[in-house]
Amino acid sequence: MTNLNLLSSNIPRIPLPDGQFMPVLHPVLINHFPSFTPAAQRRTIRTIEGLLDDIRLNSSMKYLFELGVVDEEDVKIGNECQEHKKKYLHDIIDACCWQLSLFMKYSVPNRIGEAVPHLTYIIESRRSLVPHVKDPIAILHLGVALAHVGEDERAIEMLKAGLSDLHYMPVPDPKNMLWSRVHFAWLLRKAGKISEAKSQERLVCEWIFMNQFFTSRQQIIKTITDDAIPEIGEHVVKNPALEGYFNATNVDVPFGSF
Repeated sequence: MTNLNLLSSNIPRIPLPDGQFMPVLHPVLINHFPSFTPAAQRRTIRTIEGLLDDIRLNSSMKYLFELGVVDEEDVKIGNECQEHKKKYLHDIIDACCWQLSLFMKYSVPNRIGEAVPHLTYIIESRRSLVPHVKDPIAILHLGVALAHVGEDERAIEMLKAGLSDLHYMPVPDPKNMLWSRVHFAWLLRKAGKISEAKSQERLVCEWIFMNQFFTSRQQIIKTITDDAIPEIGEHVVKNPALEGYFNATNVDVPFGSF
């Protein structure tokens, strides 16, 4: 990956609730995004959509330099070699698409289904550049996004592939694993594959049971349920073995490793 300056002062900036401003591509912005009002979330998404459209429309090293994401040496390299230019453009578009997908994931209401084209770009372009590298998190996000637009067969295919490749992750990612498994189970139940669905739900229940003292119950519930689709996570929340955990009234434990 090229060394882009995604914190450039020329990147559009988003106002935070405390009055500070943060570049729309800043990786920490997603931590603030869920606390934005729905209107502020929509404005943030429109801002990054506009940036993405501008990058694709201009697609020149000169424009990337004006944005401040590359320096003069990068411009020289990109203008001399089309492959390098292609990588610079890929990396900035990839960053926009991933940030946009996360914003859609955490929007209220959930807009993850709108992320299908952005996640598709991420996966296909990364495969063309580094075909041997596994990318399970992007694949899982695409699987969930497809599920939300009714493309169940493709969604099942993606979720199955992403979950089987999770062991390639250098650091465990339980939040995305749980989120993906409850969606996978929901799709399997819709397809009449009850036994397979129960296997996925059992894995989710086992993880929660083993980690219940190190995770936030509130965050677990947010991760494995969806207000718009009550069937998602339903059989996990109602599992008798976890009834005490989900119905407990004690104060949430800290986030721990979750």
